[in-house]
Amino acid sequence: MKRKNTKKVVKKNEEQMRLKERERMQNDFEGNKLFWKWVKETKHIIQGNIYDIHNEHVEMIWDENSIEERWRECFEQDMWQLLTNPKARSTKWISSSVPESEWETPLAKYSSAEYHTNNLLNSVLFEESTKYIPNNAIVIEIAPHGLLQTIIKKSFGSNCTHISLTLRGHQNSAEFLLAAVGKIYSAGLLPKVSNLYPPVQYPVSRGTASLSSLVTWDHHDNWKTALDVDTRKLNWARLFEDFSDFFPLLDGEG
Repeated sequence: MKRKNTKKVVKKNEEQMRLKERERMQNDFEGNKLFWKWVKETKHIIQGNIYDIHNEHVEMIWDENSIEERWRECFEQDMWQLLTNPKARSTKWISSSVPESEWETPLAKYSSAEYHTNNLLNSVLFEESTKYIPNNAIVIEIAPHGLLQTIIKKSFGSNCTHISLTLRGHQNSAEFLLAAVGKIYSAGLLPKVSNLYPPVQYPVSRGTASLSSLVTWDHHDNWKTALDVDTRKLNWARLFEDFSDFFPLLDGEG
């Protein structure tokens, strides 16, 4: 029975999911165009939040509407409950919501409620941030859905490795996450997989099943080696010769 290539199957499934996502976005875009055409023709005024996050128009709505302003305050208060002790931003943290000229301000120095509220209200400065990514970097995207693969490829080509931890619409998110951890390992990093599981208490009980029987060699693939010798066809012989004429022998009796 021929064994399927798991890597090709996983990659094919990911490409199919991304194609479906693009089709959905394209359909949404066409639907939005028809909707706004209808709005202009009928002169309807839409009340409510019609803008996405990471947009300056969100702040405009909040400033003009007292209800939305209270929502903004509630959001910031909730963030304060989660971030009671804001930590300083490390040098490895490249902020994409604050311009580089303001990185030394208190707003950008700490991962605070104000910082994440500002992140919600402003556009992402991705183009300005990519200049800090080396050409041979391993980019790990942590987001509800991996969207940066196309942008990363356009900016860096094949010299940059992009790994997304999530894929919207995937049948098994845990499986996709573990596959991403495997990609991180294949890229040359050493993720601490033990952190995904509870700590083991030693010594283990006698009823603990052995894992040795589950670890076996996989002989489905053939690999060429530098030296391939068939030991079943080797000829051998034993040679006995008397060297007493060349070397003095000592009598064991002394």
